[in-house]
Amino acid sequence: MTSLRIQQILARAGVASRRRAEGLMTEGRVTVNGQRVTTLGARADPDKDVITVDGKTVGPAQPAVTLMVHKPVQVMTTLDDPEGRETVAGLVKAEPFRCLPVGRLDYHTEGLLLMTTDGELMNRLLHPRHHVPKVYQVRVRGRVGRRALDTLRGGVKLEDGMTRPTVVEVSEEGESHTWLEVVVTEGRNRLVRRMVEAVSHPAQRVIRTEMATLVLEDLKPAQYRYLQASELSALYTTVGLDIPTMAKWAEDMQGRILGQSRRGRGPLPGAASGSRPTGSARSRAAKASKGAKPK
Repeated sequence: MTSLRIQQILARAGVASRRRAEGLMTEGRVTVNGQRVTTLGARADPDKDVITVDGKTVGPAQPAVTLMVHKPVQVMTTLDDPEGRETVAGLVKAEPFRCLPVGRLDYHTEGLLLMTTDGELMNRLLHPRHHVPKVYQVRVRGRVGRRALDTLRGGVKLEDGMTRPTVVEVSEEGESHTWLEVVVTEGRNRLVRRMVEAVSHPAQRVIRTEMATLVLEDLKPAQYRYLQASELSALYTTVGLDIPTMAKWAEDMQGRILGQSRRGRGPLPGAASGSRPTGSARSRAAKASKGAKPK
């Protein structure tokens, strides 16, 4: 094998995401053939060089495998937690691959989370230039008026800057609450919660139902499955990557729902009647970039 950047080798081996691998290098925790390497452009040959992180030898690259997980509430989107809280790593511990979470859902947010061994796929999905859309169903306190909706759609001023134009649709209204569908293309921490709080409608429940070309559909909380070949093809094409050969284990497990389901927090608006908004997440996000406002 030809030489690769060290952070790419670490990501392919499932040690960490490429961005986190860069942090491990700058922190002085990576060695190549016994020499500490902190230069981010440094390269190595994974077939010939001995690479270690914190003294542990890095194993061979894992096959490109991606899981869709329904993250429950009160589960950390990390591989371990110093406070001993449950993590998403525990949800998929029965699988033979070390999959890393693609981005984060906060502790009290539930829904679609991707976990993958492919560090380059992770990097593309998270990089701002790809504008990967994510769809959330959000139950907020109170009835949301036109002014608040227009503010959400046009951009909300937060402490870390204005949000991009956003597609927001009212899915359902109750006497004291409103369900909103929110489509965002940013990856800021707790973004959706902070947006609705900024217009005086705090979130009571947030669930991610779509990401890029994928839809959560029938997965129950704590369940997961391997992506099917057609889903992988669409996902990799979306971020401009070559479609990898599917690992045999993942191919054999296609179509199976894995994991022990947990009790959910009730149905989403329109789930029974099929009245939820239609169209891909990307097409709906495109409306926002053109300044369109849903009716």
